[in-house]
Amino acid sequence: MEPITFFTAVEKDLRRVARLDPDRDWEEFAGGAERVWILQTYLRLKAAGYPVQISSDIPADGIVILHRQSELEYFCQRFLRFPTTVTTNADTGIHRWADAEIVQDPTKESPGKAYYIPFWPQPGLIPRDRSRGSAIRKVGFKGSPGRLDPAFTSDDWRQFLRSRMIQWDYDVRIQEVYGELSNEVRWNDYSEVDLIIALDSFRYSSRVHKPPNKLVNAWLAGVPAILGPEPAFRTLRRGELDYLEVESYEEAKRAVDFLRANPERYQAMVKNGQERGAEFAVPRIVKRWGQVLFQEVPSVLDSWRSKLRRMVPLRLRRKIWNTFTPCGAARKAAEDYKRWRAAQPLPRIADVQPHAHIQTDESARCRARK
Repeated sequence: MEPITFFTAVEKDLRRVARLDPDRDWEEFAGGAERVWILQTYLRLKAAGYPVQISSDIPADGIVILHRQSELEYFCQRFLRFPTTVTTNADTGIHRWADAEIVQDPTKESPGKAYYIPFWPQPGLIPRDRSRGSAIRKVGFKGSPGRLDPAFTSDDWRQFLRSRMIQWDYDVRIQEVYGELSNEVRWNDYSEVDLIIALDSFRYSSRVHKPPNKLVNAWLAGVPAILGPEPAFRTLRRGELDYLEVESYEEAKRAVDFLRANPERYQAMVKNGQERGAEFAVPRIVKRWGQVLFQEVPSVLDSWRSKLRRMVPLRLRRKIWNTFTPCGAARKAAEDYKRWRAAQPLPRIADVQPHAHIQTDESARCRARK
Protein backbone atom coordinates (compact mmCIF):
# COMPACT_ATOMS: atom_id res chain seq x y z
CA MET A 1 0.00 0.00 0.00
CA GLU A 2 1.28 3.43 -0.94
CA PRO A 3 1.88 5.61 2.17
CA ILE A 4 -0.43 8.64 2.29
CA THR A 5 1.07 11.95 3.46
CA PHE A 6 -0.68 15.30 3.83
CA PHE A 7 1.95 17.98 3.20
CA THR A 8 1.84 21.36 4.91
CA ALA A 9 4.35 24.20 5.10
CA VAL A 10 1.91 26.45 6.94
CA GLU A 11 1.53 24.58 10.22
CA LYS A 12 4.47 25.18 12.55
CA ASP A 13 3.39 22.97 15.46
CA LEU A 14 2.29 19.67 13.97
CA ARG A 15 2.07 17.96 17.34
CA ARG A 16 -0.52 20.45 18.56
CA VAL A 17 -2.68 20.49 15.43
CA ALA A 18 -2.61 16.69 15.21
CA ARG A 19 -4.57 16.64 18.49
CA LEU A 20 -7.33 18.91 17.23
CA ASP A 21 -10.90 17.74 16.72
CA PRO A 22 -12.60 19.57 13.82
CA ASP A 23 -16.01 19.57 15.50
CA ARG A 24 -14.78 20.46 18.99
CA ASP A 25 -12.15 22.95 17.81
CA TRP A 26 -14.08 24.34 14.84
CA GLU A 27 -12.71 27.86 15.37
CA GLU A 28 -9.25 26.56 14.41
CA PHE A 29 -10.63 26.03 10.89
CA ALA A 30 -12.34 29.41 10.48
CA GLY A 31 -9.40 30.99 8.70
CA GLY A 32 -7.14 29.44 6.07
CA ALA A 33 -8.05 27.23 3.14
CA GLU A 34 -5.16 24.82 3.77
CA ARG A 35 -6.48 23.98 7.21
CA VAL A 36 -9.85 23.08 5.71
CA TRP A 37 -8.44 20.99 2.86
CA ILE A 38 -5.28 19.47 4.36
CA LEU A 39 -5.47 19.50 8.16
CA GLN A 40 -9.19 18.76 8.49
CA THR A 41 -9.06 15.97 5.91
CA TYR A 42 -6.06 14.41 7.67
CA LEU A 43 -7.76 14.57 11.07
CA ARG A 44 -11.05 13.10 9.85
CA LEU A 45 -9.39 10.26 7.94
CA LYS A 46 -7.15 9.49 10.90
CA ALA A 47 -10.14 9.43 13.28
CA ALA A 48 -11.87 7.01 10.89
CA GLY A 49 -8.90 4.62 11.12
CA TYR A 50 -7.16 5.32 7.81
CA PRO A 51 -3.32 5.01 7.82
CA VAL A 52 -2.45 8.64 7.01
CA GLN A 53 0.21 11.04 8.23
CA ILE A 54 0.86 14.78 8.12
CA SER A 55 4.29 16.28 7.61
CA SER A 56 6.22 19.38 6.58
CA ASP A 57 8.81 17.15 4.90
CA ILE A 58 8.22 15.45 1.57
CA PRO A 59 8.59 11.65 1.70
CA ALA A 60 10.73 9.80 -0.82
CA ASP A 61 7.73 7.96 -2.24
CA GLY A 62 4.05 7.30 -1.72
CA ILE A 63 1.16 9.70 -2.30
CA VAL A 64 1.35 13.32 -1.16
CA ILE A 65 -1.71 15.58 -0.89
CA LEU A 66 -0.87 19.23 -1.38
CA HIS A 67 -2.70 22.58 -1.22
CA ARG A 68 -1.84 25.68 -3.23
CA GLN A 69 -0.69 27.57 -0.10
CA SER A 70 2.26 25.19 0.32
CA GLU A 71 3.05 24.80 -3.37
CA LEU A 72 6.25 26.89 -3.36
CA GLU A 73 7.74 25.08 -0.35
CA TYR A 74 6.87 21.77 -1.99
CA PHE A 75 8.86 22.60 -5.10
CA CYS A 76 11.75 23.89 -3.02
CA GLN A 77 12.01 20.54 -1.22
CA ARG A 78 11.18 18.14 -4.03
CA PHE A 79 14.62 17.06 -5.31
CA LEU A 80 15.43 13.40 -5.97
CA ARG A 81 12.13 12.48 -4.35
CA PHE A 82 9.40 10.89 -6.42
CA PRO A 83 6.08 10.73 -4.61
CA THR A 84 2.79 10.87 -6.48
CA THR A 85 1.49 14.44 -6.17
CA VAL A 86 -2.23 14.97 -5.58
CA THR A 87 -3.36 18.61 -5.45
CA THR A 88 -6.53 19.93 -3.87
CA ASN A 89 -8.25 22.10 -6.46
CA ALA A 90 -10.10 24.53 -4.21
CA ASP A 91 -11.11 27.81 -5.86
CA THR A 92 -7.69 28.56 -7.34
CA GLY A 93 -8.05 26.91 -10.76
CA ILE A 94 -6.70 23.62 -12.04
CA HIS A 95 -3.23 22.05 -11.70
CA ARG A 96 -2.53 20.12 -14.90
CA TRP A 97 1.06 19.48 -13.82
CA ALA A 98 -0.02 17.30 -10.88
CA ASP A 99 -0.38 13.52 -11.06
CA ALA A 100 -3.97 13.78 -9.82
CA GLU A 101 -6.36 16.46 -8.59
CA ILE A 102 -9.14 16.63 -6.03
CA VAL A 103 -11.90 18.88 -7.38
CA GLN A 104 -14.91 20.33 -5.56
CA ASP A 105 -16.94 20.77 -8.74
CA PRO A 106 -18.44 17.56 -10.21
CA THR A 107 -18.37 19.08 -13.72
CA LYS A 108 -14.55 19.16 -13.56
CA GLU A 109 -14.17 15.45 -12.79
CA SER A 110 -11.98 13.56 -15.26
CA PRO A 111 -11.40 9.76 -15.17
CA GLY A 112 -7.92 8.90 -13.96
CA LYS A 113 -6.93 12.54 -13.37
CA ALA A 114 -9.48 14.68 -11.49
CA TYR A 115 -11.59 13.17 -8.71
CA TYR A 116 -14.69 14.88 -7.33
CA ILE A 117 -14.98 15.05 -3.54
CA PRO A 118 -17.54 17.40 -1.93
CA PHE A 119 -16.27 20.28 0.18
CA TRP A 120 -16.37 19.65 3.94
CA PRO A 121 -19.45 21.09 5.67
CA GLN A 122 -19.02 23.56 8.52
CA PRO A 123 -17.23 21.79 11.41
CA GLY A 124 -19.16 21.60 14.67
CA LEU A 125 -22.40 22.73 13.02
CA ILE A 126 -25.27 23.47 15.42
CA PRO A 127 -28.62 23.10 13.58
CA ARG A 128 -31.59 25.43 13.92
CA ASP A 129 -33.80 24.97 16.96
CA ARG A 130 -36.91 23.22 15.61
CA SER A 131 -39.11 24.83 18.26
CA ARG A 132 -38.81 28.10 16.30
CA GLY A 133 -41.34 26.69 13.83
CA SER A 134 -41.77 28.47 10.51
CA ALA A 135 -41.57 32.01 11.87
CA ILE A 136 -38.81 34.18 10.38
CA ARG A 137 -37.42 36.28 13.20
CA LYS A 138 -33.74 36.31 12.28
CA VAL A 139 -32.06 36.43 8.86
CA GLY A 140 -28.35 35.71 8.72
CA PHE A 141 -25.23 35.79 6.58
CA LYS A 142 -22.12 33.78 7.49
CA GLY A 143 -18.85 34.39 5.68
CA SER A 144 -16.43 37.12 4.64
CA PRO A 145 -17.67 40.69 4.00
CA GLY A 146 -16.42 40.61 0.42
CA ARG A 147 -18.73 37.68 -0.34
CA LEU A 148 -21.93 39.62 0.29
CA ASP A 149 -23.36 42.25 -2.01
CA PRO A 150 -22.98 45.71 -0.37
CA ALA A 151 -26.73 46.31 -0.69
CA PHE A 152 -27.27 43.93 2.23
CA THR A 153 -25.19 46.09 4.57
CA SER A 154 -27.18 49.24 3.77
CA ASP A 155 -29.60 51.15 6.00
CA ASP A 156 -32.37 50.28 3.54
CA TRP A 157 -31.85 46.56 4.17
CA ARG A 158 -31.86 47.02 7.94
CA GLN A 159 -34.99 49.14 7.74
CA PHE A 160 -36.66 46.53 5.54
CA LEU A 161 -36.03 43.84 8.16
CA ARG A 162 -36.84 46.09 11.11
CA SER A 163 -40.24 46.93 9.67
CA ARG A 164 -41.03 43.20 9.68
CA MET A 165 -39.68 42.60 13.20
CA ILE A 166 -36.72 40.60 11.83
CA GLN A 167 -33.18 40.70 13.24
CA TRP A 168 -30.13 40.85 10.97
CA ASP A 169 -27.31 38.47 11.97
CA TYR A 170 -24.24 39.72 10.07
CA ASP A 171 -21.76 37.02 11.10
CA VAL A 172 -18.63 37.97 9.19
CA ARG A 173 -14.89 37.50 9.41
CA ILE A 174 -12.81 40.68 9.39
CA GLN A 175 -9.18 40.11 8.42
CA GLU A 176 -6.19 42.12 9.50
CA VAL A 177 -3.03 42.66 7.43
CA TYR A 178 -1.58 39.22 8.15
CA GLY A 179 -4.84 37.32 7.90
CA GLU A 180 -5.49 37.30 11.64
CA LEU A 181 -9.10 37.34 12.77
CA SER A 182 -9.99 40.60 14.49
CA ASN A 183 -13.44 39.46 15.64
CA GLU A 184 -15.17 36.31 16.79
CA VAL A 185 -17.40 34.45 14.37
CA ARG A 186 -20.21 31.96 14.99
CA TRP A 187 -20.17 30.24 11.63
CA ASN A 188 -21.13 26.92 13.22
CA ASP A 189 -24.19 28.19 15.12
CA TYR A 190 -27.50 28.18 13.23
CA SER A 191 -29.63 27.56 16.32
CA GLU A 192 -31.43 30.93 16.15
CA VAL A 193 -31.16 31.60 12.41
CA ASP A 194 -34.40 31.26 10.44
CA LEU A 195 -33.22 32.21 6.96
CA ILE A 196 -29.83 32.42 5.25
CA ILE A 197 -28.89 35.08 2.70
CA ALA A 198 -25.85 34.22 0.56
CA LEU A 199 -25.57 36.51 -2.42
CA ASP A 200 -22.13 37.39 -3.69
CA SER A 201 -21.58 40.76 -5.31
CA PHE A 202 -23.50 40.65 -8.61
CA ARG A 203 -20.65 42.29 -10.51
CA TYR A 204 -17.77 39.92 -9.80
CA SER A 205 -16.93 36.63 -11.50
CA SER A 206 -14.82 35.06 -8.73
CA ARG A 207 -17.88 33.05 -7.68
CA VAL A 208 -17.30 30.75 -10.68
CA HIS A 209 -14.83 28.67 -8.62
CA LYS A 210 -16.54 28.91 -5.22
CA PRO A 211 -17.94 25.74 -3.61
CA PRO A 212 -21.63 25.43 -2.65
CA ASN A 213 -20.80 25.20 1.07
CA LYS A 214 -23.29 27.93 2.09
CA LEU A 215 -26.11 25.91 0.55
CA VAL A 216 -24.90 22.61 2.02
CA ASN A 217 -24.50 24.16 5.50
CA ALA A 218 -28.04 25.58 5.27
CA TRP A 219 -29.40 22.15 4.34
CA LEU A 220 -27.63 20.45 7.23
CA ALA A 221 -28.73 23.18 9.64
CA GLY A 222 -32.39 22.97 8.59
CA VAL A 223 -32.47 26.60 7.42
CA PRO A 224 -33.96 27.70 4.05
CA ALA A 225 -31.65 29.80 1.90
CA ILE A 226 -31.98 32.69 -0.54
CA LEU A 227 -29.07 32.49 -2.99
CA GLY A 228 -27.76 34.16 -6.10
CA PRO A 229 -27.43 32.53 -9.54
CA GLU A 230 -24.05 30.96 -8.86
CA PRO A 231 -22.82 27.92 -10.83
CA ALA A 232 -21.98 25.89 -7.70
CA PHE A 233 -25.52 26.24 -6.35
CA ARG A 234 -27.14 25.50 -9.70
CA THR A 235 -25.06 22.34 -10.09
CA LEU A 236 -26.67 20.89 -6.95
CA ARG A 237 -30.18 22.14 -7.58
CA ARG A 238 -32.80 19.49 -8.34
CA GLY A 239 -36.01 21.36 -7.56
CA GLU A 240 -37.63 24.53 -6.27
CA LEU A 241 -37.44 23.36 -2.65
CA ASP A 242 -33.62 23.33 -2.63
CA TYR A 243 -33.37 27.12 -2.30
CA LEU A 244 -34.84 30.36 -3.61
CA GLU A 245 -32.75 31.88 -6.41
CA VAL A 246 -32.75 35.64 -6.86
CA GLU A 247 -30.88 37.90 -9.25
CA SER A 248 -31.17 41.28 -7.53
CA TYR A 249 -31.44 42.96 -4.16
CA GLU A 250 -35.12 43.75 -4.73
CA GLU A 251 -35.84 40.12 -5.62
CA ALA A 252 -34.17 39.06 -2.37
CA LYS A 253 -36.55 41.29 -0.38
CA ARG A 254 -39.53 39.82 -2.22
CA ALA A 255 -38.24 36.31 -1.45
CA VAL A 256 -38.15 37.10 2.28
CA ASP A 257 -41.77 38.28 2.15
CA PHE A 258 -42.74 35.20 0.13
CA LEU A 259 -41.46 32.80 2.79
CA ARG A 260 -43.05 34.84 5.58
CA ALA A 261 -46.41 34.57 3.83
CA ASN A 262 -46.03 30.84 3.02
CA PRO A 263 -45.14 28.84 6.16
CA GLU A 264 -46.01 25.56 4.37
CA ARG A 265 -43.37 26.27 1.74
CA TYR A 266 -40.90 27.15 4.50
CA GLN A 267 -41.42 23.82 6.25
CA ALA A 268 -41.23 21.93 2.95
CA MET A 269 -37.84 23.54 2.25
CA VAL A 270 -36.60 22.56 5.71
CA LYS A 271 -37.62 18.93 5.21
CA ASN A 272 -36.14 18.82 1.72
CA GLY A 273 -32.90 20.34 2.99
CA GLN A 274 -32.51 17.68 5.63
CA GLU A 275 -32.84 15.00 2.97
CA ARG A 276 -30.40 16.71 0.60
CA GLY A 277 -27.93 17.49 3.36
CA ALA A 278 -27.53 13.78 4.14
CA GLU A 279 -25.63 13.48 0.85
CA PHE A 280 -22.92 15.74 2.31
CA ALA A 281 -22.65 14.28 5.80
CA VAL A 282 -19.11 13.95 7.15
CA PRO A 283 -19.07 10.09 7.17
CA ARG A 284 -19.96 10.05 3.45
CA ILE A 285 -17.20 12.51 2.58
CA VAL A 286 -14.69 10.56 4.69
CA LYS A 287 -15.63 7.41 2.79
CA ARG A 288 -15.20 9.20 -0.55
CA TRP A 289 -11.73 10.45 0.43
CA GLY A 290 -10.80 6.90 1.40
CA GLN A 291 -11.98 5.52 -1.95
CA VAL A 292 -10.02 8.10 -3.92
CA LEU A 293 -6.73 7.94 -2.00
CA PHE A 294 -6.61 4.19 -1.29
CA GLN A 295 -8.35 2.74 -4.36
CA GLU A 296 -8.86 5.04 -7.33
CA VAL A 297 -5.55 6.95 -7.40
CA PRO A 298 -3.36 3.84 -6.79
CA SER A 299 -5.28 1.92 -9.48
CA VAL A 300 -4.14 4.30 -12.24
CA LEU A 301 -0.51 4.60 -11.14
CA ASP A 302 0.47 1.45 -13.04
CA SER A 303 -1.07 2.58 -16.33
CA TRP A 304 1.31 3.45 -19.17
CA ARG A 305 -0.05 6.99 -19.29
CA SER A 306 0.70 7.55 -15.62
CA LYS A 307 4.18 6.02 -15.86
CA LEU A 308 5.01 8.12 -18.93
CA ARG A 309 3.75 11.24 -17.20
CA ARG A 310 5.84 10.66 -14.09
CA MET A 311 8.98 10.31 -16.21
CA VAL A 312 8.82 14.09 -16.71
CA PRO A 313 10.08 15.90 -13.57
CA LEU A 314 7.25 17.65 -11.75
CA ARG A 315 8.96 21.03 -11.78
CA LEU A 316 9.47 20.81 -15.54
CA ARG A 317 5.85 19.70 -15.99
CA ARG A 318 4.67 22.74 -14.08
CA LYS A 319 6.90 25.09 -16.05
CA ILE A 320 5.68 23.67 -19.38
CA TRP A 321 2.06 24.04 -18.31
CA ASN A 322 2.48 27.62 -17.15
CA THR A 323 4.51 28.59 -20.22
CA PHE A 324 2.71 26.97 -23.14
CA THR A 325 -0.93 26.96 -22.12
CA PRO A 326 -1.29 30.70 -21.75
CA CYS A 327 -1.01 30.95 -17.97
CA GLY A 328 -2.34 27.48 -17.24
CA ALA A 329 -5.02 27.86 -14.62
CA ALA A 330 -5.81 31.40 -15.79
CA ARG A 331 -6.78 29.98 -19.18
CA LYS A 332 -9.21 27.57 -17.61
CA ALA A 333 -10.63 30.31 -15.40
CA ALA A 334 -11.21 32.47 -18.48
CA GLU A 335 -13.05 29.62 -20.19
CA ASP A 336 -15.25 29.10 -17.14
CA TYR A 337 -16.03 32.79 -17.02
CA LYS A 338 -17.01 32.85 -20.70
CA ARG A 339 -19.44 29.98 -20.12
CA TRP A 340 -20.83 31.76 -17.09
CA ARG A 341 -21.30 34.99 -19.04
CA ALA A 342 -23.12 33.13 -21.80
CA ALA A 343 -25.50 31.48 -19.34
CA GLN A 344 -26.10 34.49 -17.09
CA PRO A 345 -24.81 37.86 -18.40
CA LEU A 346 -23.32 40.06 -15.72
CA PRO A 347 -23.01 43.86 -15.66
CA ARG A 348 -19.75 45.06 -17.14
CA ILE A 349 -17.37 47.16 -15.11
CA ALA A 350 -15.44 49.51 -17.34
CA ASP A 351 -13.57 51.26 -14.58
CA VAL A 352 -11.89 48.22 -13.05
CA GLN A 353 -8.27 47.85 -14.08
CA PRO A 354 -6.50 44.48 -13.92
CA HIS A 355 -4.10 44.03 -11.06
CA ALA A 356 -0.39 44.21 -11.83
CA HIS A 357 1.51 41.00 -11.08
CA ILE A 358 5.20 40.92 -10.28
CA GLN A 359 6.92 37.84 -11.67
CA THR A 360 9.74 36.54 -9.53
CA ASP A 361 12.23 33.84 -10.41
CA GLU A 362 11.14 30.70 -8.60
CA SER A 363 14.62 29.49 -7.70
CA ALA A 364 15.41 32.86 -6.13
CA ARG A 365 12.25 32.68 -4.05
CA CYS A 366 13.19 29.19 -2.88
CA ARG A 367 16.67 30.36 -1.86
CA ALA A 368 15.17 33.32 -0.02
CA ARG A 369 12.84 31.08 1.98
CA LYS A 370 15.69 28.75 2.90
